[in-house]
Amino acid sequence: MKNNKYYTIALENMLRTKNSLEDISFLKEGSTDGDSFEYPIESEVLEKDNLFRKHATIITSTKGDGKIVAVSSDAEAIIMDEGDSYQEDSDTFVETKFNSFKIGSLAKIKYSFVSDNKFDIKDYLNKEFSRRFGRAEEDLCINGNGLTEPTGLLIACSTGVTTEALTYDSIVDLFFSIGKEYRNNAVWIMSDETAMELRKLKDESGTPLWNHNNDTIFGKPVLTTPYMTDSEKKVIFGDLAYYWIIIRKPLSVKVLKEKYMTTNDIGYAANERLDAKLVQDKAIKVLVVSEEE
Repeated sequence: MKNNKYYTIALENMLRTKNSLEDISFLKEGSTDGDSFEYPIESEVLEKDNLFRKHATIITSTKGDGKIVAVSSDAEAIIMDEGDSYQEDSDTFVETKFNSFKIGSLAKIKYSFVSDNKFDIKDYLNKEFSRRFGRAEEDLCINGNGLTEPTGLLIACSTGVTTEALTYDSIVDLFFSIGKEYRNNAVWIMSDETAMELRKLKDESGTPLWNHNNDTIFGKPVLTTPYMTDSEKKVIFGDLAYYWIIIRKPLSVKVLKEKYMTTNDIGYAANERLDAKLVQDKAIKVLVVSEEE
């Protein structure tokens, strides 16, 4: 990440189309494809519009072979007598291939704003690009088809529970559909509509399923998203640390000075390259509501 003060100054000068030769030398350190330059956005900003940037595992990889190795282990430590042989573990190394999917967005700003030093151009683009790319990533991480897009969880996850309706018992079943080792840091993901249904559910003694004091179910945080729109797959539950987002090229920006001259605008073409994979199938499950015909 290019976050030293000299790069930051050079980047702002570039955004205002007034960079010097000295600025260009600093920017070349963050060049991604010749005329695009790495655009650092703080992780806290991205997390505001993307639950996966906060809870998933983020990996930066520039490897040319497009492969990562994930380790799956059920091994345990045990008590031993002196002289005992060590128990062989059950670690499994799985090689996972990944792609480099491009996400892009174009922002235009009037030149009068760009040339006005009172206008905080970097702050504006930070908010715009974090919102646009954060939401695009969240959508893809849930619904991506795995072919022309990253593999979203609704495709990657196996079914933990199939039910005819959302009930207290079906949520209990989903909770226990993954092992305790994955429940420790698990979260629930659902739409606002599903959350509204679950807020109303109670057990036989009248105890609410939903803890309204801290928005948890069975002590695990509930995350809502507008991208859970599948008519049958209603709730995702599990440890998102086993869902990996692989950054192939960080967010980069190219300034388009001439393209929009007739409208007195400056264009900012931003793009990033990434992929996403579930590396442990047992860690995350989905609840499917299949209404009886």
